[in-house]
Amino acid sequence: MWAARVGNWLGRLFCLILALGCSPVPLAAVSSLSNLSFIVKNDSTTLGVSENPDDLRSYGGGFSLSYSNGWFANAQITGLTNRSAGPFAEGRYDEFEVFSGQAFKVLECSPTNAFSLTFEPSVGMVVSGYLGLEAVQNFWHNVIVVPLVELRYDADGVLLFAPRFSLTGSLLYSERAPWFDSTDILFRLKGTGVFAPGYEGITTGSMEIGQQTTEMKYLFIGFGYSHREVFDERPTHLAVSGSEEGLMASFDARFGLLVMTYKWYLNSSHGFGGLGIDIGGNLTERWTENDLIMTLSIRLPYEKLQTNIRYMLKPDFSIFASNSYTMKLLSYDRQLRENLSTWFVGFDYEFNNANNSLITPFVSIGAGFKRFLVVGLGDGPDAEREVLYDGFRFSSELSGGVRFLQQGEIQWGGISYGIELAAGVAYLDTNGLVEELGGVPLEERKKWQPMVRVGLTMGGGL
Repeated sequence: MWAARVGNWLGRLFCLILALGCSPVPLAAVSSLSNLSFIVKNDSTTLGVSENPDDLRSYGGGFSLSYSNGWFANAQITGLTNRSAGPFAEGRYDEFEVFSGQAFKVLECSPTNAFSLTFEPSVGMVVSGYLGLEAVQNFWHNVIVVPLVELRYDADGVLLFAPRFSLTGSLLYSERAPWFDSTDILFRLKGTGVFAPGYEGITTGSMEIGQQTTEMKYLFIGFGYSHREVFDERPTHLAVSGSEEGLMASFDARFGLLVMTYKWYLNSSHGFGGLGIDIGGNLTERWTENDLIMTLSIRLPYEKLQTNIRYMLKPDFSIFASNSYTMKLLSYDRQLRENLSTWFVGFDYEFNNANNSLITPFVSIGAGFKRFLVVGLGDGPDAEREVLYDGFRFSSELSGGVRFLQQGEIQWGGISYGIELAAGVAYLDTNGLVEELGGVPLEERKKWQPMVRVGLTMGGGL
């Protein structure tokens, strides 16, 4: 019965987003589709700054599209839980949002004006309650062999429907970067208000700095404040809302097909973000050279996901910054989790061979620090999550390997795609490193550790 009702409502909502996003006006501009993205989100996307509690706003996905004439549409579905209950009862709910609107440029950048002012009103709907995401979460937990999350749905999963109205305003200042030919440095002030009667109200304000070459190559880092009001009084909704208030930081980027997004709420140390693909934009743009290369890698045996950004100073020499992170569950009863991350800066040298452009050997050396963040439940029946240990240690790494297809052999939208294979050794200062907390052993760490890395490279001009 529940499955039939949920399927029926989701079908209606999918038709709604099609009606909102594909109305006659945007369809007339389908050749100017600037964004069509699909993204998977999870609180395991921490970037090494937030913890991964596998709780609160925990997992989900989204779809968005926009046109060059300003029309846009967005849909996202999220699973939310509260098992580190604190003052609220344990529970869970699912949330689905769909909305559409149009961006209006009141002021636009020009050769004589570096400012632009944009307003983006939208209208849509929010559905909260049982949407079947408990089964999705526990299916995945079975696959990766971690304990299931068995919680009762708030209000027995009864669906709550609310209209959704929002308005976003942004003031942007743009200036050409002096060190690149076609890249702008951007400063943006942004404010958003969301009102869903009977459900919630959200206001956020932020200041962002970024770099943009085209609509398919940009990066923004922001810092702001969020205030939330909950109107339905459901306990898990109250817990989630409380974790997403106060000071926040954000990161949004696109590099060809790849899109990345992340938000970090400093008061709760909770973060939520993800990776996806975007197939919109100017598909006629051709790759010419690599000024910036981003590499997404699986790095073993420790931090599993690594992001490396290299700026080319010469055709064979670059500087880089990298971040890698993972999480290990130490104790299920106390929800004790060790979050590990490594941050490096360094140099990279490629042995270019004019006779064989398909294979490029390289060596790299980097140094920085490794962070050990352990978070778990405190003592008492209403205990909330608290930081039990937060330590930093010097670390460095020497690696070498080969890169394949680095000269535009495979390209899309002005980005060249290739493969990187590497191996090396990492050093860690283990002096004084905590080995256990409350009788629970932490992940063993060695002073010298061999490592391997397999990654996807994405390079383009700036």
